[in-house]
Amino acid sequence: MNNPFRYFNSSHAPPNLEEIARLDEINVIINRAVARLKPQAAVFTVDPAVAARVTEDLDYRIAQRIGSVEGWRSFLAVHGSGVHAQTATGEVERLLLSERASTETTAKISNETSLPESLFPAVACSAYLPLGALDVALIVLVFFVGELATSRLFFAVGLRDRPY
Repeated sequence: MNNPFRYFNSSHAPPNLEEIARLDEINVIINRAVARLKPQAAVFTVDPAVAARVTEDLDYRIAQRIGSVEGWRSFLAVHGSGVHAQTATGEVERLLLSERASTETTAKISNETSLPESLFPAVACSAYLPLGALDVALIVLVFFVGELATSRLFFAVGLRDRPY
């Protein structure tokens, strides 16, 4: 059995007050030395205004990376009065204008490309079939009008995204 008091002067007697006081001094010295070795937790104060600004900046960058009207609108729903609100509103307007322009351009291209789609086969068939210029023009007209009518019908039913 180990004697816990073996480092004191008397081996069998309980420690006296001087020895206990010496132990307390040793304990204080050890605690001070160990306390310096322990890592201190850094305490930072966070300014709520700066934190909100960081959040808005991150959301702005996310909306910018997405680059869609829906992304900018969701950004404006959260940060409608923030620093980047005016820029985001401008981006929404720019994207809406470009969508309108592309829709009009696509409609023009669709109408322009439907003519060769029916004209070239009709001309090619006229070499093998007794078709005159009036017959080829009539075939092209029937296909063109039929495409417009069926396209609008398919849009109304929900089979197409755009009515052209």
